[in-house]
Amino acid sequence: MAKRDAGGRNVGASKVRQFRCSDELWEAAQAKAETKGETLSDVLRALLADYVGDKSIPVMAESEWDFHSASARAQRESEA
Repeated sequence: MAKRDAGGRNVGASKVRQFRCSDELWEAAQAKAETKGETLSDVLRALLADYVGDKSIPVMAESEWDFHSASARAQRESEA
């Protein structure tokens, strides 16, 4: 089982990445992802995976999938 910080997030499973873009682009992407029931992180991981074109590379550390799925499910249920 992965180590978790005080907020319940995985520690050391994958790194947080940063890049620059305009606020307008970021906000439009967040809005579109939300309407599709996705997170912007999900969208960006999928785009990077398509760009690389190597299906053998995982888009998220395996230890993060259970936590990610549970968090997304809890968020959807709280919004219902």
